Parts: sequence; structure tokens; C-alpha cells
Amino acid sequence: MLPSRSSRLISRLGSLLLGALSLGAGMGHGETLTDGITGVVNGEPITFMEINRFISPKEDELRKQFQGKEFEQKLKAIRRQGLEDLIDQKLIVEAFRRLGGVIPPEYADQQIKEAIKTLFQGEEGLFRRSLAAYGETVEEYRQALEEQAIVAYMTKAQVDDKVTATIPADREKEAQALRQKWLEGLRKDATIQRLF
Repeated sequence: MLPSRSSRLISRLGSLLLGALSLGAGMGHGETLTDGITGVVNGEPITFMEINRFISPKEDELRKQFQGKEFEQKLKAIRRQGLEDLIDQKLIVEAFRRLGGVIPPEYADQQIKEAIKTLFQGEEGLFRRSLAAYGETVEEYRQALEEQAIVAYMTKAQVDDKVTATIPADREKEAQALRQKWLEGLRKDATIQRLF
């Protein structure tokens, strides 16, 4: 059974749909992204749009705190970290699928219904128009929900359930070390290209 992540997923939808998305902000000279592809993981591309969607909550926070050149530098750093996080996410999803894992379609259906009810006062049309305004289809959003659930499930299975420390600070350190080791193992056998 998958862990409940509805509040995080609804937050993602709110940030994605209601936050400001600036496609070109923070790109310096020499950072023009050919065909919008920023990286490739085992033949699967990661686009600039995916990174923007992924980092939009952090970008919104940066806008509140920084301006000008400092904002541009910080935005560039979170974009690079966003690429690394998306690489990890794709590797985790790939590992889940290799193990034969499947997310029941009802999971994403329920998350979408909850988002429509909570964020759009039950108006599915408004939900669809909001997604379209940000260049995302319902199917793409459904896939993002499923991938987030997979990452949460696999992280729990590969990291959280293996932590043995009882003191919170020690638990956090042990979890970080286990996660790092697990991700290094996934990356070791992967073909990864970073294009920015």
C-alpha cells in the first residue's frame, strides 16, 4: 500500500497551477537549451519545462527573498539541483518498474479528484484549463502523481524502513547516508547526460 501523500501532491498542483512560472528567467548567455532538453537518463529526456514545473515552489520562494543578479544565481543553482533530483526520480521510477511495480489507476484518480475539490471548488473544467495554461495535460499530471508516489514508496522501502537509529538527529543522518548509497547504486549502471 502506498503512503498517503495527498497534501504534498495538492501543494504541488497549487504551486504548479497557481504560482508564477517564468520559463526564461535565470538563463544566462550560453545556457540556451537545444530543443528544450536539459538532460537524458537511459535514453529518456528531461526537458526544461519539467525542471520548471519541479522547481516552481522553490522559485516562488526565491522571488520573495532575492532580486537581480543574486536571484539569477540562486535560480540557476536550484535549476541544476532540480535536474539532479529529476535524474534521481527517473532512476527510482525505472527501478520500481523493473521490479514489476504498478501504481493502481485509482490512486491518481483519487488525487486528481481531491485537487479539483480542494483547489478548484469542484470545477473540473477550471482544473483542465489551469493545466493547459501551464502546458500540461491531465495525463502528464497523472504521470507526475504516479511518479511521486513511486518515489515515496521506493524511498520508504529502500531507506526509511532500514533506518535503525532511535535519536531523531541520528535517524536523519542514517537516512541520508542510506539514500545516498542507494542513489549511487542506481546511478552507477545508468547512462546520464547533462546538457546544461
